[in-house]
Amino acid sequence: MTKELQKAFRYYNYIREFYGYLLDSIGFSLEPENVSFDPATAPAEKEFPPAVDEKSASQEQVIADKVNRITCAYERMIEIVSSLSVEEYEQERNHREWGLQDAEKFALTSIAEMLLMPSIWCEFDEHSQKVLAKLADEAQSDVALMDALSLENHISKIFVEQKKCLEEFLPKKLEELMNFVYSP
Repeated sequence: MTKELQKAFRYYNYIREFYGYLLDSIGFSLEPENVSFDPATAPAEKEFPPAVDEKSASQEQVIADKVNRITCAYERMIEIVSSLSVEEYEQERNHREWGLQDAEKFALTSIAEMLLMPSIWCEFDEHSQKVLAKLADEAQSDVALMDALSLENHISKIFVEQKKCLEEFLPKKLEELMNFVYSP
């Protein structure tokens, strides 16, 4: 269960950072009072801390606590991924009046640095992995060429493809976890 928890936390941190920087890149916030989309705060380890002391709790309590944290992480990932529609993102992106500001360029560059085959992509189907890897390579080239508009375009395409994959993958992972936990 520890490996599953670590994997869920890795995925959660990647999604939180990707969506946090994505929102920063368009100067938009879904939850102004909630820092959960801020890529600089609330990593999974802080947002889903242990509820039991592993040294004094029984093994069953420790496992139940880990399952609860994994479940919460996947539920929060589903919430994050579903909270921003492609249409909303494009609409906000197109409403920018003065072109890309420095903070938005920084956010895009931060996303590009994360795109060297994130571990979560390995769980997507082969076609999607290839599409995302190709777009990530193009985004890396855009960073090298300092072409912010092209980088933004490639990241938008990554967002669309990745969102589609995550909307299928995350509920399936949550269901697998529930089946494993509650199977006789």
